[in-house]
Amino acid sequence: MTIRSNGSRGDGRSGGPLYRDVERDLAARIRRGELEPGSLVPSEAQLCAQYDVSVTTARRALLELGRQGLIFRRAGIGTFVEDPGRSKRLLLLFAGFQPGRWRGSASPMGELVGGVSEVIWRRECSLELSRVDDPLDTALLTRLLTKGGTDGVLLRLAGDVQEEHVALLEAAGFPYVFLRRYLPQRPMNAVVPADEVGMRLAVAHLARLGHTRIGLISALPDMVLTRDRVRGYLSAVQQHKLESDEELIALADYYDAEPGHRLARQLLSRPGRQRPSALIADALMTPGVYQAAAELGLDISRDLAVIGYDEAPEAAALQPRRTSVRTSHYEIGRVGAEVLLDL
Repeated sequence: MTIRSNGSRGDGRSGGPLYRDVERDLAARIRRGELEPGSLVPSEAQLCAQYDVSVTTARRALLELGRQGLIFRRAGIGTFVEDPGRSKRLLLLFAGFQPGRWRGSASPMGELVGGVSEVIWRRECSLELSRVDDPLDTALLTRLLTKGGTDGVLLRLAGDVQEEHVALLEAAGFPYVFLRRYLPQRPMNAVVPADEVGMRLAVAHLARLGHTRIGLISALPDMVLTRDRVRGYLSAVQQHKLESDEELIALADYYDAEPGHRLARQLLSRPGRQRPSALIADALMTPGVYQAAAELGLDISRDLAVIGYDEAPEAAALQPRRTSVRTSHYEIGRVGAEVLLDL
């Protein structure tokens, strides 16, 4: 069968996008049994020759067939006709979370798993969960790619994404999505919160309340997410013409109440007008901020405004209740699973 682009209706074209005609014809062949489950689908080059279309058109048609669940790709081997009885098998891999940090992150991780599970249930897939204490490394990824039994992977890392790991996954053609982590200036599959936007929202809220001197307490200064948050903070401070002071940005080596307490005491012990009237702190650090304020005789809400960034069970119980910028772990898990299945 040849589909030409001259617009005539006698050549098999529907009049819509050309890739739709290729997709519909291949889908019909699959449903009629001409292309049996488990058999190789013609390559992009073969489809171009068979249907007289461009590589882009052939690729789009295959993508749509994949979204319909009619075909699937095996990394390094080829694209095959899907067996209707076989469900997709996904892996959700957590890497780099030492036991202590894992326990401290149990609530948001549970939300993330819940979001993934919603999609897995609805789209009738299977899900495997795995956690490794050590950071993700090339050896682990290589084992994942060669052992089989997995159609795609969701990766939630404690640290930043490494360029070589993305390159390895993409060279193998293995479907992947990183959750809450990404590489700036590097095209890749990732679902992340808009941390820069979130921080601008927090500063704007405090500026509307009349605060001109706002401190920021966070951790891990070298991480991409922290740089995004600091960039959003600085951008908003400039936009709202607030007092700019690099010493108002306090960053620790890890997220916890103890460094939150230490950094808050440093900022809140500054003399007179050098002391901030408001603080934005990561959720895991806000209990320490509350403790420091109490020790210094400062009443939260009257003497000090506090905005928490993200949510944590320890912070949710604090009194008085704090304003917070919340990024939904559930939604990130749900969207990540949808993106992975589309891939």
